[in-house]
Amino acid sequence: MPFTDVKGVRTFYEEYGDPKSNKHVLFIHGLGDSSLTWSDIPDALSKYFHTIIVDLIGFGESDKPEKADYYTIKGFSKFIVDFLERIGIKEDKEQHNNKKISIVGYSLGGHIAA
Repeated sequence: MPFTDVKGVRTFYEEYGDPKSNKHVLFIHGLGDSSLTWSDIPDALSKYFHTIIVDLIGFGESDKPEKADYYTIKGFSKFIVDFLERIGIKEDKEQHNNKKISIVGYSLGGHIAA
């Protein structure tokens, strides 16, 4: 299982397709769920996109810290930004390299994506 450290939080995620692509799709699960909910969709889309699934902080295989401000929409959104930067998906202002990402979410994941 692939994990990464996001600001001290052990985070589960999986990637499909070419990470060097400029077309990325991140899938965010809903409340009380995990990345497993996306089943084979990310793999099926990996012919066209670099796809990523992640267990939000406090869900699935990711750490479940007690710090309450992690478990707000603002906290989850910050976590997603930090996660994407950690795996190398960020804007490089010096190179003018805007890596585009589409975010697919439902329930809590949809609220975070918005």
